[in-house]
Amino acid sequence: FTHAQAMKAPGKPFAAAEVVNQVREAVSEAKTKRKRTFSEQKPSATPALNIKGYRCGVTSRRAVALNTREEFESLWREAFQGTAPPLIDMESCTVLAVFMGERPSAGHETVIVNVRALADSVIATVSETSPPPEKAHAAVMTQPFHLLAIGKTGAPVSFEYR
Repeated sequence: FTHAQAMKAPGKPFAAAEVVNQVREAVSEAKTKRKRTFSEQKPSATPALNIKGYRCGVTSRRAVALNTREEFESLWREAFQGTAPPLIDMESCTVLAVFMGERPSAGHETVIVNVRALADSVIATVSETSPPPEKAHAAVMTQPFHLLAIGKTGAPVSFEYR
């Protein structure tokens, strides 16, 4: 019994308890329809992973291309201990991951800015920036990173820094 129904039925008392019950039933039904366990969720078939950040567990400079779920989950555990990896379809994706290593201050960034597929290889262009020395920046340890999913490739991937 909605508010609109109550307004169309003058003289009929507005039953708040009835509305509350209907809302509860609708919410319960929606939850039941949407409820899936983690293992029932289907991985994204499209490359949708694009994560950049400044804090992770990888403290050395590294650039890798990951082609299997096992490789991806192993790297994820190292970089983001205690969080579940996102569900992506590793049958249709390759994940490129770049880590700048540990830095002594804020303002550092590493970004995959371009990916070129050549006849027999893939080249990922990576931009790394550091804060200008004359500018003030927080003295905090950071570990800049970028993870990017691209269409599946069996070709060797190289990383060019600029």
